[in-house]
Amino acid sequence: MKGFSLTEVLIAIIILAIMASIAAVNYTKSRQNILDEEAKNNLKLIRSAELIYKIDHGQFVSCANISEINANLNLNIGKSGFWNYNVVVNGNNFNCTAVRNDNSRTCVLDKTQDEPNCFSK
Repeated sequence: MKGFSLTEVLIAIIILAIMASIAAVNYTKSRQNILDEEAKNNLKLIRSAELIYKIDHGQFVSCANISEINANLNLNIGKSGFWNYNVVVNGNNFNCTAVRNDNSRTCVLDKTQDEPNCFSK
């Protein structure tokens, strides 16, 4: 009878386990990058809307959540299951912030930045 030895089977299992762990790490990084891109794009949109709002009304507007952002800035950003957004006005400047629902990541963009900064907490 021909078959595989125990050593051959164990080596095959180890190789499959290594490949699965590499795939899991790559999936996690890709997922985080996609979620970060969602937040970055929304923050850029909010920034642009704030600048237009200032031209029309002479001041920036603070917004505590995505519903207020949509209403005050005439946007239609969908409610994300992953991010909470807010805008804080400080004089002639503002900060747009996106915080991941699990508080693991934060992305920030202010009036002077072209690209948001994202970081882990």
